[in-house]
Order: sequence, then structure tokens, then C-alpha cells
Amino acid sequence: MNENIKIRPYEEIDRESILNLCADTGFLGKPIDSVFMDRSLFSKFIMGPYLEREARHTWVMTDNEKPIAYVTGTTDPNFRLKNAPHFTKTCLTMLTKSLIGKYAAHPRSEEYVKWFFTRGIKEIPKHPYGLPEIHINFAKGHRGSAKLSLQLLKKLEDSLRAEGHKEYFGNGSIGNRRSLRACAYFGFRPYDQVELTCFKPELPNETIYKACLVKRLN
Repeated sequence: MNENIKIRPYEEIDRESILNLCADTGFLGKPIDSVFMDRSLFSKFIMGPYLEREARHTWVMTDNEKPIAYVTGTTDPNFRLKNAPHFTKTCLTMLTKSLIGKYAAHPRSEEYVKWFFTRGIKEIPKHPYGLPEIHINFAKGHRGSAKLSLQLLKKLEDSLRAEGHKEYFGNGSIGNRRSLRACAYFGFRPYDQVELTCFKPELPNETIYKACLVKRLN
């Protein structure tokens, strides 16, 4: 690993960088802004609970001290249930902003909100109950590096092993067989998948799937 690239535990000072990284990659590795203008709400909905409740399961990769990737996870099987107030509040905020015209100047955002409340809640793959869940993300320019991905995953996997876990799962967007081969290279196997339609306006001729992937720890 490049001597300028380091992996360390998440710190509170990383919060804004992690949230920005989430928004900067929300559209299949590209910024979410063109799809949904409220990047702050988008990233807080996804990452807020992990940063607030699972800091001990979160690692940050930096290049010259600048965060370029993160991996986070939870070992709590009731994680989503316990964070229901957060998700509900964020959903109500999104809906309220839409109803009072906050997104009116950006029709694509209005379309995204409509998708979120009509189809988004259905386009979630099944996942195995009781297994730890992880989420990994890289900034543009560092995505696709198998070496860096393995090094970052190892930090969380070592922690999960130490806690006695034997498997974990994560969700990812899969667009083609190459994506599936990449997942297999990292040791993941498909558990379930559903078509993800929120990017259809941008990619009308492509079929994107949201997949639940499981990995057994050696």
C-alpha cells in the first residue's frame, strides 16, 4: 500500500468527509446531485445511523490524511428497527420539502422523491437475519482497486472474527456479469437481488440490480 495511504478508526472529525463521499458516489459512483439535489439529506439517510451508533465498526482510509474511502457495519440484528425514528424523520423531511416546493426548481429531484415513496421501499433485496451488515465506499479515482478494497475490508473482517462472527452481508448495485465476477473475487455470493429503477431516466437501456451479497469469513 502507498505509504501515504493509511487506514484508521473513524473519528468524529471525519463525519462531514464521509457524508460528502457518500453523496459524491450516490449515482453509481458519481455525484447524486443530478438525480437528487438534496445531497445532505441523501447521505444522512444512508450513513447517519452508522456514524452515530456504529463508530466502533467504522474505518476510514486516507491519502495524505484526506479520507478517500470508508467501511462501516453493524452486528445488531435489530439495527434498522432501532433506527426507525431516524429513517422516519428523514423521510418526513424529504416529503415535506417536496410538498412545499423546495425541489420545484429541479424536476428530477421531484421524480426521485416520487420513486422513493412509491417504488424505493419495494426495491430492497432480502437479507439474512442475524448476520452482520457492512457498507464500503471509495471516492472517485480510487474505486475499482482490488488491493485497496481487500485491505479496507480486512479491518472490519478482523473485528467481526474477533467478535465470533462467521459470515456477513452487504448490499451493492450490480449492472453486469463483470460486477458479479468482481463480487466473487472478493468472496461474496449472491443471496437475493431486485431491479433498481431509480436511475432509469439516466440509463434507460440498462438494467441495474440491488443485490444482497453474503461472504463467509475464513
